[in-house]
Amino acid sequence: MSTSMAFWNSSAHPHHEVGIALFGLFLFGLSTLGSYFDLYQKLWWFDIPMHMCGGFWSTLIILVYFYSHRVRGEKPASLSFVFLLGVGGGLLVGLGWEVFEYIFTNIIATVPWDPVDTSADVLNDVIGGVLGVFLYRYLLDRVALRSR
Repeated sequence: MSTSMAFWNSSAHPHHEVGIALFGLFLFGLSTLGSYFDLYQKLWWFDIPMHMCGGFWSTLIILVYFYSHRVRGEKPASLSFVFLLGVGGGLLVGLGWEVFEYIFTNIIATVPWDPVDTSADVLNDVIGGVLGVFLYRYLLDRVALRSR
């Protein structure tokens, strides 16, 4: 089993998945509170860390899912592959969220669409995704050093 497979094997390290799930619940709670207290409107910057954290979280979910499910053969673990998989997948999740936001905010609530805000949101999703890839590689390298 490759180092990446061993690291994200859910039976070997279930705390990784639990930690990521708890972080997702924290983000959901923070987003809910932000909406309830109108923090997205009152604090111009509140949306920025939320999108960065969302990109970070979705990238880790994608990487954990990919590397924890057993398939035949070795799974590539090069930095370029992990970067494309993690950030690309996180970007798709961010774009999906923006479509969801467009439908419910702009069409149903009839708030005008702001392409600058949407672009900034997607950029912040990607920044969070890059941070998620760096965390993944850092943890992977720590496991590789311990196994020597």
